[in-house]
Amino acid sequence: METGEANLELIKKPVLTHANIRGLNASLRKENFKYIPGSRELYNIKYDPEEKNNLIDNEGTQDFVAYLDDYLSDYLDHLEKREIATRKGAEKESCYPQFVRFNQWAI
Repeated sequence: METGEANLELIKKPVLTHANIRGLNASLRKENFKYIPGSRELYNIKYDPEEKNNLIDNEGTQDFVAYLDDYLSDYLDHLEKREIATRKGAEKESCYPQFVRFNQWAI
């Protein structure tokens, strides 16, 4: 982010935007999309910045939603294990895990 612009790697990776309680209040951003599983919402924030058009039930989004569900589950598992290890005295590792199996999805 030294240039003020995200590189392609950062743009392509899903980003956890909020997670207070596992399964609740969690959301992910993936490229132009924002996904909020607890309230079953999916928005293309590039074309719908006010989040008025929920795409969650649109034909063709189910595979993408399943991908985001899997990613979010793995991400929260990683964060929980990281916090447990840190409480036991381990050095805190990256909060952004590298999940190779999720590198294949492209929108």
